[in-house]
Amino acid sequence: MKTIYKRDLPPVSLDGWQVTVLRLIFPTGFGSPKHVHPGFGYVLEAELRFHIEGEPQTLCRLTMPSMKRRAPSICLLAARAPPSQPGFWLWLSAKKGKELTELPMINERVLQTAKVFLRLSLSAAFLSAIGDRFGLWGRYGGKNVSWGDWAHFLQFVAYLNPFMPKALIPTIGVVETVLEFTLALALLGGFYQRIVAWASAALLTSFALTMSMALGLLAPMGYGVFTAAAAALLLGAVTRAHVVPAPAAAGSAVDSARA
Repeated sequence: MKTIYKRDLPPVSLDGWQVTVLRLIFPTGFGSPKHVHPGFGYVLEAELRFHIEGEPQTLCRLTMPSMKRRAPSICLLAARAPPSQPGFWLWLSAKKGKELTELPMINERVLQTAKVFLRLSLSAAFLSAIGDRFGLWGRYGGKNVSWGDWAHFLQFVAYLNPFMPKALIPTIGVVETVLEFTLALALLGGFYQRIVAWASAALLTSFALTMSMALGLLAPMGYGVFTAAAAALLLGAVTRAHVVPAPAAAGSAVDSARA
């Protein structure tokens, strides 16, 4: 028998606490942002290099020092799973209703601010392009005016889609405008944010690809179309999916059927 690790438990009452066992699968060299565990825990199989604020970096095998309920921010620098299995087990305790991992509040505020900024920026870009094709920013040839009217916009659509029949160009122009306007309003109002963000990314990517084929790669890069598409994709990735709660009647019907 060999003692692997020994340390006093944190001085907390376990009334109202619960035990959670997680299997976390990390690739070699995985790192995490600073975070806080509002409980304490042990790594049962792993090798971690972590840093607790105010203390030197620590290389830990098999077990990790227990963390008090109000532990300082912890930055996981690297993790390596044992060769026997692709992951390790982490035993964590926390008070009921508490998240096992909490990111610092400032990170959450920055994220929320960035999401709103991205939504408004993408919406403004769509609305600005629509205004241009209806002459809101001036006539064709004016400063910062790409089209200036609907006719010049359709000429641009035809140039980007030389493989399409000319009779379909007005329809394509209308469909593009409706899609841009719909996405702009949804982004502005924050409706179905994840779906709208990914739909915006798909539309902007299609614009970037057609511009690349017709005008060369520098055109969409100069206008920031690839950047806008990547921003919309990132917005969708960091936004939670919209969940529609099931009606109570449906649940009752299912329960009745099971009975």
